[in-house]
Amino acid sequence: MPHPSIITLTTDFGTADGYVGAVKGAILSINPKVRLIDLSNEIPSFDIVVGAYHLGCSFSFFPKGTVHLAVVDPGVGSSRRPLLIVMKNYFFVGPDNGLFTLAVQRDPIAAVYELNERKFFRSEVSSTFHGRDLFGPVAAHLTRGVEPSKFGERRKTVKLLSEFSVKRNGKGWKGKILFFDKFGNAFTNLHRSEARGDCCFWRGKKISLYRTYSEIPKGKPGALFGSSGFLEIALREDSFEKRYTASRKEEIFLK
Repeated sequence: MPHPSIITLTTDFGTADGYVGAVKGAILSINPKVRLIDLSNEIPSFDIVVGAYHLGCSFSFFPKGTVHLAVVDPGVGSSRRPLLIVMKNYFFVGPDNGLFTLAVQRDPIAAVYELNERKFFRSEVSSTFHGRDLFGPVAAHLTRGVEPSKFGERRKTVKLLSEFSVKRNGKGWKGKILFFDKFGNAFTNLHRSEARGDCCFWRGKKISLYRTYSEIPKGKPGALFGSSGFLEIALREDSFEKRYTASRKEEIFLK
């Protein structure tokens, strides 16, 4: 794998406060030459599912060897494990809470290490800010050439979220709404690589599939496999979420 020179950040820290800046400062104090790229710092607070989705759909667009630092961590300071995951083409650093579910399904795992070598952390580690004091420094040391095995003990498992699992249901597939984007489109866990069909059903209503948003008739919901490969339900130039008071975890059937 190429020597890492890029670190991406995926967090729920937002940009109104200094949290993201502090993480970047901790990284740059170790390796001032590293390139820092914000994948997203606007993941909804504590929303591991949305964080896992955006990270899993975006990580592979970066050069091989990129370090993906992800911190959506409602269990910070608890017994949840801090991890370094070495994949075939990338590195992932963050909490073992399911945040890497989609990523590990798309890039084979080579090794998993629990981060317990404190010499690679900041000298004082806050129990509430591991992004700055633990994960950020580890990511920075990786870009300086420290071998992954130096950061801690090898582990065999990574926590996976059940939200990304779908079931075959008779002649079709049973999924659910994961979240809504800023346009009010519903994103489901049904991916075109495993789910097939020409129409879907929501609340017992049939929704036809289209190729583009512009093909969806105005005023009527339509479904399509978007750029992420996941099935979306949209209302053309309107918010499907608001118009129909749709909610997360509602069932979707694709046939």
